[in-house]
Amino acid sequence: NLGTEVDAPIPGDLVAFTYPNSKNAYHIGIYIGGGKMIHALNPNRDTVLDDVAAFAESENSKVAYIRY
Repeated sequence: NLGTEVDAPIPGDLVAFTYPNSKNAYHIGIYIGGGKMIHALNPNRDTVLDDVAAFAESENSKVAYIRY
């Protein structure tokens, strides 16, 4: 609930994913530019580079970019 949601992300902004009709993010990544983010899928896997839109589509999620 902190930070400011922005429409034009810059590297370093957080990428928050929510399911439809939910207010709480279930996953967070860090935007690195060019539509990409770094994130860890779970504690047992390494950090990965992913396309924000592809990840959101695969999880049927809404994307919000948050700047602190």
